[in-house]
Amino acid sequence: MKKSRYYKKLFILSLLLSTFPVIILGVLSYYKAASEIEEKVAKENMQVLQQTKMSLEYHLESLDNNVTQFILSPSFTSNYERKLTSEDFMTYRDLLAAMKRFQTNKLWTDEVELINFKENWVITKGGLNYPSETDYFKRYSSVKKIPNSSTWMIISNNNVESVNLVKKLPLLTNEPKGLIRISIPKKEINKLMNGDKNTEDFFVLDSDYQLISENRSWNHLLTSDKLVNELKSKEKENGYFTMKINDENVGVNFSKSSYNHWTYLSIVPIGAITKDSKDIGWYTAIVCIIILIVIIIAVSLSSRHLYQPILHMYQSIVSHEDSKNILNLKDEFISIQNGISQFRDQIETQREHLREFFVLGLFMGQLKVEKINEMVEDLKFKRDWQSLAVLVIKNDMLEKVKYKETDNELILYSIKNLISKSIPNELRFPPVVLDEYQATIIQIHEKNPKHHRKYLSSLAEEMNHLVLEYLDLRISIGISRPYTNLADTEHAYHEATEALRYHQKLEPGMIISIDDVTLDHSVKNSFPKQVCQELIESIKGAHTEEVERSINEFMIAVTNNDISFQQYQSIMVQLLSKLLELVQDLDEIPEKLFGKKILFEELLRLKNKNEVESWITQIILPPIIQKYADKQSAIQINITESVISIIEKEFTSDLTLEMIASKINFHPSYISRVFKKETGLSFSEYLLRYRIKNMKKVLRETNMKIAEIAEMFHYNSSASFIRSFRKVEGMTPGQYRKKYYS
Repeated sequence: MKKSRYYKKLFILSLLLSTFPVIILGVLSYYKAASEIEEKVAKENMQVLQQTKMSLEYHLESLDNNVTQFILSPSFTSNYERKLTSEDFMTYRDLLAAMKRFQTNKLWTDEVELINFKENWVITKGGLNYPSETDYFKRYSSVKKIPNSSTWMIISNNNVESVNLVKKLPLLTNEPKGLIRISIPKKEINKLMNGDKNTEDFFVLDSDYQLISENRSWNHLLTSDKLVNELKSKEKENGYFTMKINDENVGVNFSKSSYNHWTYLSIVPIGAITKDSKDIGWYTAIVCIIILIVIIIAVSLSSRHLYQPILHMYQSIVSHEDSKNILNLKDEFISIQNGISQFRDQIETQREHLREFFVLGLFMGQLKVEKINEMVEDLKFKRDWQSLAVLVIKNDMLEKVKYKETDNELILYSIKNLISKSIPNELRFPPVVLDEYQATIIQIHEKNPKHHRKYLSSLAEEMNHLVLEYLDLRISIGISRPYTNLADTEHAYHEATEALRYHQKLEPGMIISIDDVTLDHSVKNSFPKQVCQELIESIKGAHTEEVERSINEFMIAVTNNDISFQQYQSIMVQLLSKLLELVQDLDEIPEKLFGKKILFEELLRLKNKNEVESWITQIILPPIIQKYADKQSAIQINITESVISIIEKEFTSDLTLEMIASKINFHPSYISRVFKKETGLSFSEYLLRYRIKNMKKVLRETNMKIAEIAEMFHYNSSASFIRSFRKVEGMTPGQYRKKYYS
């Protein structure tokens, strides 16, 4: 490999990236300068055009005002409506002299006519005429129709056009009796606009867009429809636009007059405007060339510097012991890419381990939300689930002796591998082993939340079947509530383990959800706690009638609430849990009472409330009540025996029922009731009889005085002792001794 191969590519690319902006900047600078010059020239031309317009309109308005003053003068008004004859020479002379004064040193009037239609006479510079032809008057018939008192118009006479100021007489009338016309040669208009120069820089169009000033160079443009249409489309009084006429680009300044509705134009070729910008273009080109030279030098040095890390990376890869498989002698980048691919493959082999560590972090609550989101992206987990749930498996180790407790971890890893191969990746996160459980995060794609529980149950049953089929092992599975945020995985794990631990106390080898052991908020208010407590107390007391009454009250209280059958099942599951706790209190195994059936599964399979009620009252309650009845009987016998034993040992002491109750930890009233039921005697009666029995023995076998015997048995006096003895035996202690003393 030649070192210069990539260096050349880097140099050329860097050069292109560096020079391209400079060239673009130079071109934009040139066009920007040309645009600014054009705008500046346009503004200057507009200012000159406005000055020219103001100057010309000043003279036109002055002429207009002079004519108006002449019309309004007394000499005119008194003579105009008369019928002039050759005898009115003086009047003719005065009118003609006044009309000649319309001409100024700035504005030359070519011809002046004063016409009286009514009296049929015309005054011109040539004299007083009486036209006989009506065509002469028809020529001005259009003037009668103008709305204003005067107008500026172009009139052609002998193929010579001139600009004419025409005023109706009288001024303010719709039916004029005559008119006055002042004709101005077009060259005079052109002279006022452009001076004595031979060039025509400014032009003017009348209200009908007909050319007023003379033109030569721009005749093809000024008479074109394209220019006229462009001007008509402009709503502003002043403006600037460019257009192309006969392959020539020109800039047009225009200004519309509010006085006579003329349009003033200034036309300049674009080439003349941008002439100065060419010098700027050359200057910009020279500066850009200098900058490009500097850039080439800088790019050469920087490319050498940038190439060094590539060279070092390539050398480090080549020096690696496994470089023979990735080395490419033609292109160092291919070698680097091969090295990166090899490294990526190594990372990919570790990705599954990283995923498992990530899931363990979720279960242990060691990851923050920001870290979770980052790792989900890095580890390429999909986020297309609707919700999540945690399934926890525990090895019950009940049915197969060959599994030892020390092998539990190995068994859990076998379950983990079985789940990894059996359940597709898109339905779960990587399964892990945590503490004494195998835990899996399940992805739920079902959109309807009502179907989530059924889906999780079916998946758990499938896992249970797989473990039983391939590992010949019985397991218990706990299911959490569905959740959506991965940060809640720790809580969901605790829910699943809580469900599992709770039910393993009662019935191992089953699938149970946290919803089966804890009631949600919608059901808690529907659970009759007080009635349930009364039912439990009745069962413990083995009172069959009270149990029947309590269970009926419980069922009525539940069914009176407006709840769904699923909520009803949850309440019944809670009731069954409490009943199985009673079985646990008896130190009994549910299988001995109910067989090997899984009671919770049996309960959830029942289809209606009647079946559930019958199952509870006929299958579940009778064995439990019987067990508590047996226990109650045994307890009662034990209580009676304990009381009798204490009496036999301590009959000579000041013995009371309360003292015995404190010794055997039962309530005195309960002891009294049980004792009388078992012996047929009350406690005091039995104690008295037993004491009398021993008193009789003392009387028969000893010489103790009656007072000493009374004191021995804690009587207050000998009289009370004699009275008690006589009540039982029908004779006094002395009489008994005489009769039976040996």
